[in-house]
Amino acid sequence: MQERYWNLFCHLKINSLYTYYYHIETERIDRYLRIFLAITSSASIAAWTIWKEISYIWGGIIAFSQLLNAVKDYLPYQNRMRKLSAFSSDLNTLLLLCERKWYDEASGDMTESEIHQAFMDLKENLKKIDEKYFSESPLPRNNKIFEKAELEAATYFKTFYNSPL
Repeated sequence: MQERYWNLFCHLKINSLYTYYYHIETERIDRYLRIFLAITSSASIAAWTIWKEISYIWGGIIAFSQLLNAVKDYLPYQNRMRKLSAFSSDLNTLLLLCERKWYDEASGDMTESEIHQAFMDLKENLKKIDEKYFSESPLPRNNKIFEKAELEAATYFKTFYNSPL
């Protein structure tokens, strides 16, 4: 049972880091999108008048930016970005609870039955958090971000628990 609890602890740490890095990536996309829209809405009109021979290109850029501006609030990343901060906070609270219980468990202060109960409580709370924020549209998996989260989690567990992930 202790191994299952440890695996859940590792899983929560990786998910916490994944959510953190995914949130950063989502904000980066949003920032670039807003910069692109700001530049195209102000610079394209001026460029269109300066370079009349390629005005169709600037017209296309303006049309594309207007279309993007109209649909950006409906893109799935916008909804995710709003939920990620609160989700991350709830997940980190659960992770801290898990870590606190791990200390009790590793110290031998918990029986197998208590470990099992703590394990099931954590799984139920994780399920509730997932359903609260991502029931209709789950957080997609980005392998690059996931690998980064795994590496950082491995460093964390090696540093603080002298244990591999």
